[in-house]
Amino acid sequence: MHALLLVSGARNEVARAQQPVGALLAGQLAGNAAPLLINKDSVGLGLLADRFGQTPGILSLKITALDARMSAGGGNAPTLSGPVFKAPIVLEGKALGEAQVTLAGPASGNILRANGIPLLASLLMHLLFGSWLIWPQRFRAIRIPILQPLPPRRRREDHAGAADLVIEAPPPAATVFLQLALEDSKGLLQRVNASTADQMLVILEKLLLRSARLYHGKVMHAFGPEGATVKFEGNDPAACLQQALSCGRLFLSLADAAYLQRRTAKLFALPVKAAIGERGERGEGEVLDEILQLARRGSAQDLLLTVSETLAEPLKSGKHLVSLDPLPVIETVNAERESANPDEPGTESGEATPDIAMPEDGLSGIPVVSEDSADASTAAAEEPCVHAAPWRVVALPEEDEARIQAQKQQILERRKAAVADTAAV
Repeated sequence: MHALLLVSGARNEVARAQQPVGALLAGQLAGNAAPLLINKDSVGLGLLADRFGQTPGILSLKITALDARMSAGGGNAPTLSGPVFKAPIVLEGKALGEAQVTLAGPASGNILRANGIPLLASLLMHLLFGSWLIWPQRFRAIRIPILQPLPPRRRREDHAGAADLVIEAPPPAATVFLQLALEDSKGLLQRVNASTADQMLVILEKLLLRSARLYHGKVMHAFGPEGATVKFEGNDPAACLQQALSCGRLFLSLADAAYLQRRTAKLFALPVKAAIGERGERGEGEVLDEILQLARRGSAQDLLLTVSETLAEPLKSGKHLVSLDPLPVIETVNAERESANPDEPGTESGEATPDIAMPEDGLSGIPVVSEDSADASTAAAEEPCVHAAPWRVVALPEEDEARIQAQKQQILERRKAAVADTAAV
């Protein structure tokens, strides 16, 4: 196709260039033949035709009188064809005959030989492009910039041509988890049908998403029978902890309102509880297991907290955070004692073990602590602990509680309006 276009274009260019040359030669031949025709000089007419026919580029020429009694011809190749140019033979206003000149046109072979290299390059490019369209899998290893897809990440190279460096976001400096759980000590969730349980879980998940969105938390999974987990990340551990506390208090308040509404309507509902833990230098799985066990230890509407001593100290010493109370250790001891001695009198299921007054130091049956042991205990107490004992959050500062209550009312009003619109439709 490229060769055909090239030959056609070359012939058109040559034809346009030969147009004035052919008209000029035909006019000159007609002017020189006019006196010979008027004198009926056939010998001179033949010599004129032979002299003009030897001109390079003229294939053939012909001089013809009007009465066809006299004519002459000549040329280098009378049998070949080419562009023909004609001119009338006129002398003193009298038409005597016609002069005809045929010029040589460009040969296709000459055009192709003159453009052999461009045609070869075009042939190779068409072969490669056609092969890429038919067998693209064979050209995957060839890196042609215009045919390659855009890179998924922006990369940069140093001036020495070192390996590519992938620009990645730095990990967050602090991570705090908020674990939510259902208060279902009697196993009621397993006794109701799936649709009833799913209806309650969907309501809790919607409330959790709205609470987490207000405090920039990321819900890690949907609210299910095991509860849900919200992650708070940032550069300031105290700010992440404050977000988790506010989100937990807001969700517990919303969940309590939803629980009361469903119980008033004689619908199935379960209260919820929560726990907060800091990741620190530990693995994410370890922290999630810890706060899940901590959440299960709490009661309905409890918000438990376990963080490092450095992070808990400002909360304990702050004027508005004195409401953080530690969980009583006696409960854990009694629970372990009940599980170890289930048949012991006074420890039946559902009964709390009464507090036993411990004897004073120095009495029989109680080991006496030596001075070395006391010094070791004092040194261990002075060393900073990695994580503090769990605490129960009773309330937040007044301004935080006021903000949470305002957010609660706003969310409940929007939910009430949405329910009303749905019922109207």
